[in-house]
Amino acid sequence: MKDSGTAARFAESLGMLLQEEGGLVKENYYPYDGPGRAPSGHSYYYFRPDTPTLFHILDCDEYWAYHAGGDLEVWSVDPDGNLEIRKLGTSEGAEPCLYFRKGVAFAAKPCGPKREGTLTSLITVPRFSGSGLKLLEPEEVIRLCPAVRAFFETGPAEKNRNGNNP
Repeated sequence: MKDSGTAARFAESLGMLLQEEGGLVKENYYPYDGPGRAPSGHSYYYFRPDTPTLFHILDCDEYWAYHAGGDLEVWSVDPDGNLEIRKLGTSEGAEPCLYFRKGVAFAAKPCGPKREGTLTSLITVPRFSGSGLKLLEPEEVIRLCPAVRAFFETGPAEKNRNGNNP
């Protein structure tokens, strides 16, 4: 699906790079000379209109702030298997900002009538580290919460990273 909306044009102008979990990212760097990881980090993230993200877990807290484009349906599963489905965006019932605690599995896919990409800011506390990212296979998430199977069976999220339904 070709996306010519504002979010896609902005993502292109930033020279964003493809991420393993499914979207495009441009990390912003801030000077930090202290020990260990920086206390926080910020990235622009573009969710493609035809590709859901993979379920993943981070070792940091993450805030998502909506900027432009279509709404996202965001599924999260806590370590006890409790499912929460929220919407990021500006339409009715959507929120402009979402928060995810470290250790929670989450993924997103486009939703609603406006099937275009979505531009967000991702703020992590502490700063994101690639070594703190754990990608999950669909079967892992479904074992934790069987209701998550619907994420993989509906809408643009019909395929996992191998192009197959779980």
